[in-house]
This record gives sequence, C-alpha cells and structure tokens, in this order.
Amino acid sequence: MWHTSLEEGALSLLLTVPDEIATAARELSHRSGSSPEELLLRALRAHFPPIPAELAEEFDAWEQASDHDLSAFEQKLKDDTYGSR
Repeated sequence: MWHTSLEEGALSLLLTVPDEIATAARELSHRSGSSPEELLLRALRAHFPPIPAELAEEFDAWEQASDHDLSAFEQKLKDDTYGSR
C-alpha cells in the first residue's frame, strides 16, 4: 500500500490505495512530470465536481425539513399526481 497526505483547504487526508493504483500513479507521475499526489487530486476533482450553489441550497433545505414535513410533502405530491382517493 502507498500512503500520502493530501492537503486541500482545511481538509487533510491520509489516503491508502491498492498497489495497482500506487504503481499506476507512480508511472503516470514519472511520464507526466506531475507528482503522484497531484495526479490523484486531479482524478478526485474530476469525479467530485463542485455542487452548484442552487443544488447545495436545495440539499440544505431538505436537510432542515422534519420527517413530518417530508411526509406531508410526499402526500401532497401523491395527491397532486393521482388525486385524493
């Protein structure tokens, strides 16, 4: 296993990767002139793009909603879609 400490903003992460990923990162690093850490950061950024502000606000709103509010909302959607039965 290969261990590296990645720092980005306030987050510090110790990452353990399988040998095949470590080997590939070392080989790409040697060929590209980038460090293995930078290659892994780029890969992570590509797979975890920033969440648009509007979507983040929606996530926050849902997080703040109570179970009761969620149940009422789901019932309203059901009623609006299928009509009250």
